[in-house]
Amino acid sequence: MPVQKRNIWAVLATLTVLFSVVLSLTTMDRSRSAAISNDLRELNTGWYRVENGKQIPVTVPGTLFLEPGTDLVLYNDSLTDADIGMTLTTRAALYRPEMYLGTQLIYSYDDSAFPRNDQMRSKLNCNAVLSSQDGSHTLSLVYQRPENGQLHINPVYVGSSAAVLRLQTLPELPTVLIVFTMALFSVVAIAAGFYMKRLGMETRQFVYVAIFLLLCGAWCTLDSSLLQQLSNMSPVVCYLSFYTFMLMPVPLLQFVR
Repeated sequence: MPVQKRNIWAVLATLTVLFSVVLSLTTMDRSRSAAISNDLRELNTGWYRVENGKQIPVTVPGTLFLEPGTDLVLYNDSLTDADIGMTLTTRAALYRPEMYLGTQLIYSYDDSAFPRNDQMRSKLNCNAVLSSQDGSHTLSLVYQRPENGQLHINPVYVGSSAAVLRLQTLPELPTVLIVFTMALFSVVAIAAGFYMKRLGMETRQFVYVAIFLLLCGAWCTLDSSLLQQLSNMSPVVCYLSFYTFMLMPVPLLQFVR
């Protein structure tokens, strides 16, 4: 096979992976909607904040504009006895939230062991078990100091732990498909390389393509929010994701050379 044709096949494989990435982004919202079932509900009504002693309704999800450096406290009184023991989840780690049920602290974001930047925190879900020791059903979420004063409130869900896990897993299925596609293409590239080598032809381009695809698949897996959650936001996963990303240009440069 001529060198130009081999390069064309390598480019097509890369474009296919990129197309899969775009497809995953367009299907993420559909997957999240499909995850909602009878044992999971969106807590999108009854939210308010208190200002000058008055309750001001707040739309969730939505965006609020506050004074820079001002904390936002949202309240909700719509929980029932059936919700106690369930899991509450929302994607709010960007604002280092705290969650209270009555006076009891049930969740507090803490990344002191490994400080994360805004991009990393924006992918993380905050999960808390609704356990009420004082019998109160008043839920309060504290969002801490958005620097620019703009605070985006994501949907809040309440359901069983299995339903919450399903909610967080389904949007990652496109990522799993992408990783599988990358692994498949890397195997094809290696097989093609061995075949070309038997014919006495240059095969290094196939090796570089295979290494690049494997690194891309590893980075997609390590950088996914689901793996971050399953590893309990372990710093090791973040370090591996960073170094994998930094290694990705190496096979590309070798391929171009």
